[in-house]
Amino acid sequence: MPIDCRVERSALEDEYELAPAIWEVLYEQAEPEEVAGLVRTLPAGQRALMVLFEVQTQVDNGGFFQFLDNTERVYVGDLVEAARLVGADRFIPLLQRVVDLEPDVPPWDADREGSAAADELGALDDAFFELCRGEQDLCDLAVAYVRTHPDEFFLPAGATGPPAP
Repeated sequence: MPIDCRVERSALEDEYELAPAIWEVLYEQAEPEEVAGLVRTLPAGQRALMVLFEVQTQVDNGGFFQFLDNTERVYVGDLVEAARLVGADRFIPLLQRVVDLEPDVPPWDADREGSAAADELGALDDAFFELCRGEQDLCDLAVAYVRTHPDEFFLPAGATGPPAP
């Protein structure tokens, strides 16, 4: 049975707190090693929110290598669909390139020196940051989607559900 990760709107100061609230619900319901798989079973809007927040925060902190390494590459297959769902169209060609390169990028514990895929993936960091400069980033676009599709993320008024952090 799918986990209902909708939360009470009143439990959050704003929609940017939604992804951490959903992570908390997932970690309360499953073992840590099962959580990534559960994200992939969430409804499309919730899955897009989680994947886009994850890629944005990981790339901001350490580039696409960090995103691939820290997420064990679980969400790579969801990148383009998530971006398309929230209207992040300008990111789609770049994210598609990440998807295409991923099988050829050596794992974190391998020597990445001389890997053409690794070199190109590193260069995509700059392109990603350029797309974010002065415009909405993936988190902003995901939050805009949340605001226009609140029923996918928030319990009806008066309903109780999983507590938000």
